Amino acid sequence: MPGPAIFTTKRLSTRTLAKDHLTRLQKQQVKIDRRVTATITLGGWLVLVTLLLLIWHLFSVTRPLLSSPQLTLQYQMPLQQEARLISARTAFDADYFYLSSANNCHYKLLKRHFDNTLESWPLRGGRSWATGQSETSCYRSQWHAFHGSNFLFEINHNNLLRAWQVDTAAISEKELVFSVRLPASIQPETKQPWQAHLTENEASLLLKDVLGYWHFLRFDRITREPLAHIRNMLLPGTAPFRIDNHNLNLLYAGQHLILLQPSDSESQIQYFRSAELEDVIAAVSLSTDRSVLLLDEQLRAEKWSVLNDNGVMRLEMLYSIQLPGKQFKKLAHVSGDLVLAIVDDRQFFINATTGEITAETSELPEFDSLFVQGTDLWGQSGEVLQHWRVKNPDSVISLSSLWAEIWYDGYPEPDYVWQTTSASDQSQAKYSLVPLLMGSIKAAFLAIIVAIPLAIGSAIYTAYYAGPKLRRFLKPYIEVLEAVPSVVIGFLAAIWLLPLSESYLIAVLLFLVLSPLFLLLFVWLNEANRHRNIRAWELGFFSVLILVFLALFNAFLMDVPQWMQSLWKNETGGLLSTDLKGTFVLAIAMGIAIVPTVFTIAEDAIYQVPPSLSKASFAMGASRSQTLVRIVLKVALPGILSAIMLGFARAIGETMIVLMVSGNTPVADWNLLESMRTMTANLAIELPEAQPGTVHYQVLFLVASLLFLFTFVFNTCAEFLRIKLRHRYQL
Repeated sequence: MPGPAIFTTKRLSTRTLAKDHLTRLQKQQVKIDRRVTATITLGGWLVLVTLLLLIWHLFSVTRPLLSSPQLTLQYQMPLQQEARLISARTAFDADYFYLSSANNCHYKLLKRHFDNTLESWPLRGGRSWATGQSETSCYRSQWHAFHGSNFLFEINHNNLLRAWQVDTAAISEKELVFSVRLPASIQPETKQPWQAHLTENEASLLLKDVLGYWHFLRFDRITREPLAHIRNMLLPGTAPFRIDNHNLNLLYAGQHLILLQPSDSESQIQYFRSAELEDVIAAVSLSTDRSVLLLDEQLRAEKWSVLNDNGVMRLEMLYSIQLPGKQFKKLAHVSGDLVLAIVDDRQFFINATTGEITAETSELPEFDSLFVQGTDLWGQSGEVLQHWRVKNPDSVISLSSLWAEIWYDGYPEPDYVWQTTSASDQSQAKYSLVPLLMGSIKAAFLAIIVAIPLAIGSAIYTAYYAGPKLRRFLKPYIEVLEAVPSVVIGFLAAIWLLPLSESYLIAVLLFLVLSPLFLLLFVWLNEANRHRNIRAWELGFFSVLILVFLALFNAFLMDVPQWMQSLWKNETGGLLSTDLKGTFVLAIAMGIAIVPTVFTIAEDAIYQVPPSLSKASFAMGASRSQTLVRIVLKVALPGILSAIMLGFARAIGETMIVLMVSGNTPVADWNLLESMRTMTANLAIELPEAQPGTVHYQVLFLVASLLFLFTFVFNTCAEFLRIKLRHRYQL
């Protein structure tokens, strides 16, 4: 039989083993805890890094909108003595320069390859640069560069107008693109400047005859048939000039802007005088070909646009600006909405749509002649030719112009307009974010109007009136609606609810208006009979009676007389328009989508109110409804407001329901019944088709940034409210 020492040793060894085993378990648990902590920490940092990358990407894409146009020197090269630059263009294989002699009697093409080798050709029938020519012949030839094309016009002694296109290098085989014999009654004044113009469909000519009258002629480019002839015009001023424009026949003479509308039956001449412009020294046609920018000797610029006023075309001044400086040098349309004005030794970049001076530089040297084609600038200084290029030409849009009313070409007044696509490439893009912001706010407001009574009412019943078993049953089923995709709700609203509203919208509206009145009547009856101790009017029977009444009332409204339904179906003269139908369905669909979000937070806020507060209220003799209104809801108010704010932010970020149900028309109107387009729907519609790097693409990313910022601010404020509630009542 073992002694006591042996048992003691065994007990000690057993305790030691148990202690060692516990130590090993603790060490393993510590290792597991460290790994879990490291994993969770890594996941949290990854979330933060992802958020920072998202913010950085949004900023990097929208950053060019914050920059300004700049001029950068590409190269410089020597020119032949006495040569003058009149035009230039860039092709895929080389740069082409069109030069004239000192007296404008000879023209030459100079080709610069990208390896800096040069070639040259004469443009006047192969004659050499030094060949003499009469003074009269010089006045009978003209060079015209327009929209990237270069034409050489000539009127010979037989009144034959001819035009050669000289954009190709094969000058010896230059293309004769147009020729027509002028009417015998016109004897051109050889020493008076004349102006010819050639488009894809027609040719036009402005000249002065020997009697001092001006003539404007239009010809069909294909058939050479005359289209119109405005005869014997006595234009004000001494040197009228035509403004290059595809769609408009515009002249400027004296202090008048003249719109010519020649036709076969009747020719109309309209004179428009500026009250502030003096002698105009420069004019450019803008990208829409419906407006021009004029500049006078006092460096005051005005933008004029043609407006269709009930079938009558007239000109309207959109804005005027004053340029700083004294000596004017150049005014040129660069690209899109960007106009370059060179005054003294400074270069001003002007937003032609808004009239803002978006940038000012002093990069260009003093030039004897300067030609601008798109974003390329060629300047001649003595015998040196320099090629400059405009960097960031799309940065002409300012952030302030995205929120301001702008007077667009052809519009009768300034307006907030979002329109980025059109049938014509020359149409004016309109980037006003106000209609999108209004649409988002209106859609969210409609949704929150529907969601608040449903969600808050359900939260009050579940958290305050329902028993524990019923609460455990109802709450998960309401919250699980959050998992329903919004595209499903939008699909049901567009396919099922929208057609259904055609027949039953009147009934539903009457139900929503009259039901609260009947509910107030029942409440009044309940309070009037409370002193009689009629228990049948308590919550149970009262609720059943209300539900039965509402069901019968709704069944009656579903059978609304036909004459009331006709008010809705008549889209032209009815009281209810088609926009109301879409707005009503949109409000219901979005309201149902955000109900789970509002319900969950509001229900938790109401349920977490300390029971001791309710018991104290009951002890003071307050009823259950009085305790709810004066105690529970006041205590839970921060949480309820937080729920409403989160629901509003959820509605702001909704995409598919708005995309499928609303009219998606960006209208800057606070009328809730008007069609709308939200920021999210606009991103879903236009971002897949936007070309990366363009202004359209950058503005869309700016919209995404605003949407992110808006949602972030709302969610942060809602969380602060929840923290305030938790600290105030130690929940």
